[in-house]
Amino acid sequence: KTALNCTNPQIAKCCQLLTDVFDLEIQPLMLKKQPDIVLTIRKLRKYVGPQDQSGYSDQERREIAAGVRLITARSGACYDKFSRLFPGYRALANKGEKSFYDFFQEQVEMFKEQTMGWEENKVLSLSDEIVEEVCES
Repeated sequence: KTALNCTNPQIAKCCQLLTDVFDLEIQPLMLKKQPDIVLTIRKLRKYVGPQDQSGYSDQERREIAAGVRLITARSGACYDKFSRLFPGYRALANKGEKSFYDFFQEQVEMFKEQTMGWEENKVLSLSDEIVEEVCES
């Protein structure tokens, strides 16, 4: 979020961070515990760069445009990767019934219901194995 602030967008840093996120071995539970990541990546798919580019040279504007294309492409790849982590969504997507973000929000709400009343440290320390045990009991 902070790499693309209005006054000094760090486009190269953002591109590297998106690559790092894409390269991580992410599990669905990780995203449910930190759902803002999905929202941020979703927004980055529509990033257009700094609104006021009057203080930039032509070369800098070209570099910004290239960086914006990289950001939208990499964030799109991350978002697609996230959606493929949820097998239940794939069936809905094939039917065109629901957007990934809507599906994901439902998953997050179910997770919050299952962990309601828990201390934050307990929620954040959950692993997939523990979640399966909790959901089965």
